[in-house]
Order: sequence, then structure tokens, then C-alpha cells
Amino acid sequence: MAVHFPGVLTFQSADEDHKDQLPIIFDSPHSGMDYPTDFETVVPENVLRGMEDSFVDELYADVVNKGGSFLKAHYPRSYIDPNRSDDDIDISMIEGNWPFQVQPTEKTIMGHGLIWKSCPGHPQMYARNLSILEVKHRIDKYWKPYHTYLENEIERLYSLFGSVWHVNCHSMPASSSPYMPGAIGNARADVVLGDRNGSSCDEEFIYLLRDWFVGKGYKVRINNPYKGAELVRRYGRPEHDRHSIQIELNRALYMNERRVEPTRHFSHLKADLNEMIDVIGAYTAHKCSFRSAAE
Repeated sequence: MAVHFPGVLTFQSADEDHKDQLPIIFDSPHSGMDYPTDFETVVPENVLRGMEDSFVDELYADVVNKGGSFLKAHYPRSYIDPNRSDDDIDISMIEGNWPFQVQPTEKTIMGHGLIWKSCPGHPQMYARNLSILEVKHRIDKYWKPYHTYLENEIERLYSLFGSVWHVNCHSMPASSSPYMPGAIGNARADVVLGDRNGSSCDEEFIYLLRDWFVGKGYKVRINNPYKGAELVRRYGRPEHDRHSIQIELNRALYMNERRVEPTRHFSHLKADLNEMIDVIGAYTAHKCSFRSAAE
């Protein structure tokens, strides 16, 4: 099954009669590059392009052919970020009295909450405050559908298998920035796995992926400097067999950041990630079979 909302999202899942259907869903919330006409930011688009997780959706797209599900946003994170809570808002950006509860996090303080207030190198995203209607429009048309499809698919898979594994897919700049500590010198690891310090997935799952990446020759870190944000926090409940993990890939592995173009290494990384999907598929199938046998 495939659902396309132009400019908003694409959701794909294996057919229900797919003999190899698996209890896994991957999502790419930050690879969108369809810029809405009402964005009206003062930040140049070439700068915003550097904030995207470019080509991450392409790297993982084959998960559907292997029996999993896949969700991706088409809009840019700088317009509204599906990896933030819908109350993670800086009300100083909004004209008038915002009528809903807000719970700004450190992301909002940094200028990167639900709707960005600033961009690296640009202290202001907008030349004016946004209206209440503009903010509600972004939440209702872009943020809510993304979470609706992700949550519904997690529930569907859980009802079928009694367990579900969610893989939240991202990329990170090759070098550290003043906004994010934790790199070794100025260079990051190849892969950072995040489970919010052990709270969003079973440790067996994150160590399975760590050991697999290391075995392929990648340098891996866990929860440093990225531990996972709203999508992992919201949907990871390992005590109920709902496991959510974030994967950050170093962009130097597969793209030229300055030109925003894949390099010749892209196909090699994609092949490795397809192998990783097979590993996850075998692992989750075994876990579900073991659970069924125990019951």
C-alpha cells in the first residue's frame, strides 16, 4: 500500500498478504525538500538545504520491498519539524496570544523547536512574527498527518505481531558545529545510534546494530552527541515491546555537503543499509516467533 500527499508525505507498507511482512517501520522526517510557498523565510534556500537530511529517504527506501513500512516527509524541517512535539513552541514568534499550552524544550531555546526561530549563521528565520493561523496551518496540514500515519502503522503492526520496531533515520554533518558538542575533535563518528539513554528500545536491539555496523568497519557511538528526539521519545516503549531507535549517518559517507550531491560511495552505503535491514528483519522475525512459541 502506498499513500502520497504531494508536498506533505509519502507512506508505504508491504501488502497485508505479503508473505514476508515484518513488524518494522522506518521513517525519514528531515529529508524533505519541497518548500511551501507560504514559508516566507529570510534565510536563503541554499542555506536551508544544508539543514536537510538529504538523500536519507533514498538510502532506506528498499525497506518496503523487504516487508517493512516506510514514511517520509516531503516538507523541510525548517518549515515545521515532525521530530518535535507540537507544543515545543517559542510563543515570542507568534503574533497574538497563542491559545494552546506550550512546553518549550532546549531545542526551542536553541531556536530549533517545532518551528524554527533561527538558522545557523542567521539569527532570524522571519522578518515578522507568524500569525496564529499560519502556525496552526503548519501543524494541521504537515505535522499531524505525519504523526497520524506513523502512529497508525505502529499500532497496526503491534496488533499483528505483538511487537514493533521503529527506526528513525537521520544524517549528521561530517564536522561538529558550535550547536552540538560531542564530536571527537572536529570529526564525528560514522554512525550514531540513539535510544534516549536506554529508554526507547531494548538494549539487545541497539547493541545488535552497533555490533553489525562495527563489523562492517564503521565507527559507531551511542547517544553521543545524538540520543533521539520527539519521534523516538513518543513511540518507544520497550517495556511494552515497542522499540524505537534513531540512526544518524555521517554525510561524508555518501554525499558532498557543499554541493548537496551523492558521491560515488552512495551505492555502497545503500547496499550496506539493505543488508542491515535484512539483519533487522531476521532479528524481529525471530523475536516474534519466539514470543508466539512461548505463549
